[in-house]
Amino acid sequence: MKRDVSIIALCDMIFILLLALSGSLSGEIGIAAYYLSYLIPIFALLILYRDKREKLLVVPKKDSLSFVLIAFVPFLSVVIFISYLSSLFLGLFGVTNEVDVSGNVFYEILRHALLPSILEELLFRLLPIGILARYSRKNAVLISALLFAFAHCNFFQIPYAFVAGVALGVLTIISGSIIPSFLFHFVNNLLSVIILKYGTGNWVLVFYLVLSVLCLISVASFVLLRRELMPKIKEALCGEERFEIAGGTAIFVIMAALIAIINFLSLI
Repeated sequence: MKRDVSIIALCDMIFILLLALSGSLSGEIGIAAYYLSYLIPIFALLILYRDKREKLLVVPKKDSLSFVLIAFVPFLSVVIFISYLSSLFLGLFGVTNEVDVSGNVFYEILRHALLPSILEELLFRLLPIGILARYSRKNAVLISALLFAFAHCNFFQIPYAFVAGVALGVLTIISGSIIPSFLFHFVNNLLSVIILKYGTGNWVLVFYLVLSVLCLISVASFVLLRRELMPKIKEALCGEERFEIAGGTAIFVIMAALIAIINFLSLI
């Protein structure tokens, strides 16, 4: 397993290095470098593990749909809450990290919500979990979440990206499909784009109020159905296997942390 984890981490190192390079380029070259930073490691892993990974279904398993529906709002609420706490922490240093979404709304949704959701789910959920789940489902979820979090190379995003990565990984294991994870990811990114673009006025308070009410309803439903749902979570996360970070993963985390420090200092 450690060898496979190191190979996945190496491909993710290629990703963050190319992504950092794309940020220093402009125009069409920069856009091409941005998408190649995803596509090169994705195709590398697809070729290396074309016959050695679990095939995740396109359509989720029927017995997972109740879990997917009930988990939806609490997932978004937790991620948004941790994102808010991260913003407060960075605000102590006088740092903000807002993405420029001043262009056409459909273009910004395509650029910051749809395409990143597709590419990130392929690189950080479908492939790592498909490759590592045959060894340990728990470790597959935790390792994919760790790589997903540090690949953001941004202290603003690492905490909630890890939480989101664990939640999305569990969802992928339980549903046996990448589709629910992609939909959650897309809706989260979509809400971020909309709030950044139109985040003034009373409607934002109404949005958080509605989200809170829906979260309470979902949590209540989760409690009522806990006997059905908890075994699914335990199956995805519990196990006797020790969680071990391979050498390649450690190098990836250190490299990503150094880039995150550089990015942080550039914002101060």
